[in-house]
Formats: sequence, structure tokens, C-alpha cells
Amino acid sequence: MKNWMGEGLLGDVEGIDEKLGEAKEIMEELKDASLLERIAYENGEEIVKMHPIVWDMAVKLEKENPRLFSKPCCTIEKFSWEDLCENVERVSLMSNNLKELPSLSSAFKFHKLSTLLLQGNPLDIQLDRDFFNNFPNLQILDLSDTRVRLDSEALSCLKHLAVLLLRNCIHLTCLSSLSELLKLIVLDVSGCPIAELPSLLKLESLMVLNVSDCPIAELPSLSGLKELMVLDASGCPIAELPHEINHLTKLVRLILSRTRLMYNADATSWSVEEIGIWNCPQLQKFLISLWFDDEQNLVDPPNLKAIRGDDSWLGNLKRNSDPFVPFLERTLIKEPPPEELTSRYALLTLIYSTDFKVLLD
Repeated sequence: MKNWMGEGLLGDVEGIDEKLGEAKEIMEELKDASLLERIAYENGEEIVKMHPIVWDMAVKLEKENPRLFSKPCCTIEKFSWEDLCENVERVSLMSNNLKELPSLSSAFKFHKLSTLLLQGNPLDIQLDRDFFNNFPNLQILDLSDTRVRLDSEALSCLKHLAVLLLRNCIHLTCLSSLSELLKLIVLDVSGCPIAELPSLLKLESLMVLNVSDCPIAELPSLSGLKELMVLDASGCPIAELPHEINHLTKLVRLILSRTRLMYNADATSWSVEEIGIWNCPQLQKFLISLWFDDEQNLVDPPNLKAIRGDDSWLGNLKRNSDPFVPFLERTLIKEPPPEELTSRYALLTLIYSTDFKVLLD
């Protein structure tokens, strides 16, 4: 779904839940039409694949239409950029055995390339601005589960980038400047050894921020993230949330599993609809304050619909006589943490998912 958002396939649909619903409807229609087949469930997510006939058609389209270059899961160890048409729009080389990428001439640019999927390769290289200069209109970049490193200004030329996925890049200790990525919608650096994020102040279009399982002790200012809907800081050693969370009026999902939150400085976001809290035994104060009606009576938060997690933190609040306890006891849905806490926003793991753009065209 993150890629669908970046490609603009969901049109002008607003809100995470609305986008999720729209994507699910599309998926169900494709399954009902036998264009997709369910093959398995993994970590609570449905895995589907193209029907063989549809796959054969996609392969034929690929040969007839040089806009698409897809060689996923083919144990490829080397490839040449010369194999790609200059007008190629989507490149998928995910889950191969690529350890390095061939050099690119600065005079040769892929002006129409919008999607570059390299995740799941043992790439052990450092990428710089000169490399990304060859893809000036890139919208989706997935380098997850690789060993890549990025120069400080490596991404600054990708002014059209909407989705940046860097999950589990085990050698990525520093994230390059993001100040030029004004169209970025999704940023996922979960599982990277990044201790400090660069400034996020200019990312006014960002909707999903996932920094889970990063050694980040303090989040940067969030005041510029006017469109942020999902924040996942699970597993980060943060002690408190930045006070700017008060002003994130579109934030609807806040996930804070396995954090060291001791106290939160009256962070109140009235728009939050769901909070996930697992294994936070040091939490001393709840994350969202109660509010008062005209008669100064305590009133439940107007938008908060569900708190999912365990009760490892609830005892502290009871001992501190937190006035939120009665509401928490009514609202808390006790459940084990899912394998991927933001999997509901990924919706479905698709094999060869970017081919749907070609089929829908």
C-alpha cells in the first residue's frame, strides 16, 4: 500500500483508514475476478500472487512495453543498466544476489523512472548524489534489507520522491539530509542503527513515519509534519515525546511498543484514534491528557477509539492515581504485539505488486 500511495493509485482519498479501505476494495475486486490468488498467510498478512495466465500476460507486456523491467527472485548476481530502455518507468530487482551496482555515466539519465525496487539484495555499497542524479523523477525507492550506506547529501536530488523504504539496512548509521524531499509521504527506517534523525521540519507532506527499533533516544521536532497520520517509535529508547505532538492534528495512529517512556510532558493530540503500547513498564503518565467539559468534569478524549497492548504499564498509573485509569480499563484491548506493528498500513504483501500499474493502465 505504501507504494500505491507513492504512485498516486489511490487518487485523492484522504486519511489512512480511507486509503486502506480503497486499497482493500481494489484487492478484493482483483481476487474476485481471479486476477489474484491467495497463497498463504504470514505474520497475519495475506500473501497473494498473480494468476498464471495474468502473469504470462504481464511478461508479454513487459517484452512489448519497455517501460517495465522486472527480474525479482531470479538469483541475479549482475546486471547492466544498458539492459534497460531509456524510457523505463519501473525497475524491480528485489530479492536477488546483487552485491554491487554497475557504474552509471553522468550523461545517461533515466528521466522517466519512477520506481526502483532493490530490497532483499546483499548490496554492500555506499550510494552518493551522483548515483541518484541519474533518476531525477524517482517517486518510490526501496533499499530495505540491504547493506547500503548513504552519503550526507545522497538523496537531496530526489525532489519527487514520495516513498523511501530503508527497513533493516544494517550498515546505515546515518541518514542523509531529507530537507529537499518536499513530496515525501512515507519514511520507513525501522531496524536501522540510526541514532539521530536529520531535520524533518520541511516534510509537510509526510503521512507515515516509522523509526521502530532504531537507537533513537530523542525524536527531532515534529512541528512541520502537518499531514502525519502514523507514528511508530516502537523499540526506541526515547524518554518522552516531543511537545510538538500537540499540534499534529491529523495523527490517528501512535505506536510505542518497547519504549522507555518515563514521563510525557502533557503531549495531547486530540486527533489520535488508536494507540499501541506493549512492554512499557516504566511509563508513569499516560500519553494523552483528559479534557474538561464546560462544567469542569473529566471527559474522555473525543477521538480515541482503541488502546491496544498489554497492561505492563497500567499498574504504575494506578499507583500514581492517574485520572485516566478508569477510561484505560474500559478502552484497553489486551492482545499480543503483532510481528510488524504497522502491518495494517502495508495491507497486503504482494508478489510483483508494481505490475498492477501496467495491468490497470
